[in-house]
Amino acid sequence: MGIYHGIKILLVTVLLLTLCDKVNLCPRKCRCDAISRQSINCNCSWVALQRIPHEGVDFNTTKLIASHNNLTSLKNTTFSAFRMQPLTDIILDYNFISEVDSKTFGGLVELKQLSISHNMITNLHPDTFADMFKIEKIYLSENSLIYVHPKLLTKNRHLQILNIANNRIKILPLDLFKYNNNLTEVYANGNEISFLTSQQFQHNPELKAVHLEENNIMFLHADTFSYSRVLLYVNLSHNKIHHLLSNTFHKNCHLKIVDLSNNKLETISVCQQHCLWEIMKIDISGNPLVCDSEMEEMSELCSNHSIHILGKCGSRSLRNSTRLPRDIKLLSEDTSGLPSSTELTSTEGTKTQSQVTGHEIPTCDSYIVSNDASVTVTTMNEYEMISTLLSDETDQNVTTVVTLVEYNSPLVVRESTVRGFLFIGTECLLACAFILRKLLRSKDQNDSTVASTIELLSESEPKSEGDNETQDDECEDVITIEDGEVCRYR
Repeated sequence: MGIYHGIKILLVTVLLLTLCDKVNLCPRKCRCDAISRQSINCNCSWVALQRIPHEGVDFNTTKLIASHNNLTSLKNTTFSAFRMQPLTDIILDYNFISEVDSKTFGGLVELKQLSISHNMITNLHPDTFADMFKIEKIYLSENSLIYVHPKLLTKNRHLQILNIANNRIKILPLDLFKYNNNLTEVYANGNEISFLTSQQFQHNPELKAVHLEENNIMFLHADTFSYSRVLLYVNLSHNKIHHLLSNTFHKNCHLKIVDLSNNKLETISVCQQHCLWEIMKIDISGNPLVCDSEMEEMSELCSNHSIHILGKCGSRSLRNSTRLPRDIKLLSEDTSGLPSSTELTSTEGTKTQSQVTGHEIPTCDSYIVSNDASVTVTTMNEYEMISTLLSDETDQNVTTVVTLVEYNSPLVVRESTVRGFLFIGTECLLACAFILRKLLRSKDQNDSTVASTIELLSESEPKSEGDNETQDDECEDVITIEDGEVCRYR
């Protein structure tokens, strides 16, 4: 009887455990979705949370999403209920987090992705990510970070993506990426970075994309990217770079796109590429380029090294040059009657069919689009050639399709701004001249009034003296008495 009762209890226990295994726990106000038997996503977004829930957390929770809430700080105990779970993803975007303790993520050794973007974080302790040995992606964009400690990423050897864009960071420490050999993408755009050292990425051989646009970078060392041999994309647009050394990218054989637009470059100097595997594109639009003989030589050098150049230079200096490179075509300024398709003869004697689509090309500055086969220069103001498709060089009939789209270059805005300032200055000069004229007129009137007054005074003074003399002449003699002198008249 006792044995039968024991077996009955055991069967009931097994049944209860089986039923409980099919029921997933979930914190209040949150929604939990079972991806698999051992993977549950816990979504607590948009529920006005002020703290991360600790009750009702399932042991198989792998992803926690708590975006768009009212979280203000992350304490050492914030994720205490998740430290026994295989948590791999934490998303805390769009909160009001301004404080993160040094041991907030302690014990989360399985974490692979952490996103705390769009918050109010100003600084991070160097041990903040110390226990995240498997972390691969860290997103800290849209915060108020001013400084990043050199040892912040020391323990994150599997880190692949770091996003610190749109903060207020002024310096990237030299050893920040020293222990991140697997780093592939860095987003540091929208900060206040002023320089990069020559060894900034020397420990990142797998680096493929670097975003440094919208900073204050003025100089780039030639060896900054030389250690990243598989680099594909570099964005340095909207900085203050005046000059680039010719060998800046000479070791980046896989490089495809370099964006140098909207800097302060006056010439192209990065075309000495001897190991390119594919055609590289360099965008230098929005720079104060000067189309002199040096510019022509650099353009031809880029063409010889299979480098696409997209940019704009002053049309006046280009037209005044003695000669154009052998692979540059200059279209006539009078393009009002330009047909839909125009045949141009190339330097090798083959005919190039250029089909122009879009709007009519107005006459203004010149734009350059070049590649390994040809360079085309055409005059336009609000449009730009951005796409040139060339067939194989062995073909006798080469077809070039040029698409014209709106071009919103800062140089165009700058020219219109200068014209506006000139107009305002002219108006101010005219107003000053008018005021000066009125002042001179009033001065002349005052001078004439003073002159007439002086003349009247001069006329009146001799008369009184004459009268006195007449009176003196009429006096026969002067008699002196006690009270004064008395004139006795004739």
